[in-house]
Amino acid sequence: MHFKNQPAFALALSALCCWATLFPARALSAPSATPPSACYRVNLRERPAWISSAVYLDSNSKLLVVDPFQNKLFAYGPEDGEARRLEDVELKHSSPFYPTSIAKLPKGDFLLELSDGELVRLDSEFHAREDQAPTREKATTGLRLGSLYQWKVLGDSIIAYGSLIRGSGDSMTVEFAFFRVPVNGAESATPEILKVSKDSSFFLVGNSYIATTDEAAYFVSMDEDRPAIYRVGAARGQGIEKLSAFPPEFRSRPSFQTKMTGPNSAANHFAELATFSVASGLFEQDGMLYLLARRPGSKGQTAWYLYKIDPAGRGELLGSMKLPTTAEHLTVVPSKDHWFLLERGPVQALQHQVIARMDVINSPAIATLTPLPSTCPSK
Repeated sequence: MHFKNQPAFALALSALCCWATLFPARALSAPSATPPSACYRVNLRERPAWISSAVYLDSNSKLLVVDPFQNKLFAYGPEDGEARRLEDVELKHSSPFYPTSIAKLPKGDFLLELSDGELVRLDSEFHAREDQAPTREKATTGLRLGSLYQWKVLGDSIIAYGSLIRGSGDSMTVEFAFFRVPVNGAESATPEILKVSKDSSFFLVGNSYIATTDEAAYFVSMDEDRPAIYRVGAARGQGIEKLSAFPPEFRSRPSFQTKMTGPNSAANHFAELATFSVASGLFEQDGMLYLLARRPGSKGQTAWYLYKIDPAGRGELLGSMKLPTTAEHLTVVPSKDHWFLLERGPVQALQHQVIARMDVINSPAIATLTPLPSTCPSK
């Protein structure tokens, strides 16, 4: 593993996909019968050692997975689980290629985060471009970016959760918050604080709590006894608005008793997470939000659910569905036509984790909250 320090380790964990298991949920809208091709399961031909980020590539119908332990990008075929390793991005300054997170930019470009926190702009062929996102201003004594724990692109900005630094030397202070920072290299990289959120524990296990549409970003604040979803517009300077929609059975947030201090503490920390009933991720598709949540089931299995939310106005909870997996952890990636559930096993010593299968669900089945089988048939 190539983690030079604790912030780098946190970055590698922070994109680690989202997980969720919900209490047998109430259907708030009438679902339709399960179509025979609503979902299927495929085996991954070459297994990633860890997943810190994933995004669907519409241009070639591949699921791009970032594996920070092997320092590789894998492109998986959704039909057969075959993997193709992408060549390391050739960085302009000849630094080692240690990727941790990736997101799509407008017009087909990508933004890649490295383990040292640097952000590199890539073109559609994954070639590094000269113009990079200026997320670090080390010389200033004002507010500047510390570490990114997770982030999504909204227009010409990044909406992120992480650490922010004020001052320098003996007067330096660090706080954790949701914030906005420009992508455009010509603009000031001074972060705009959206909401201070001191408890970073749920963001260090990789739950994806930020989702974006063309016009707004939404994030789940987990620093409260009662978690909530907030909205912020695309333009800088706009305030945040709290949505009223949230599953009542997950409004109470558990607290970790274990600490994440490095690879040796990961197994116990993730084992404790597996006992939680908690909201564990936020996603967007076709203007709707989907809240992922988890609840421990029988015989060590996990029950996973999605709650559909209309974000218009103060937000409205439209219904829920149970996902066809009992995996202990999940990486969830929505795309236009499919949702991908990368099944992850228990975290063991030295952060070993088996990642062997992927469930593929048709997007219309998610949109209509269609009941799915307990296990998807093999492809």
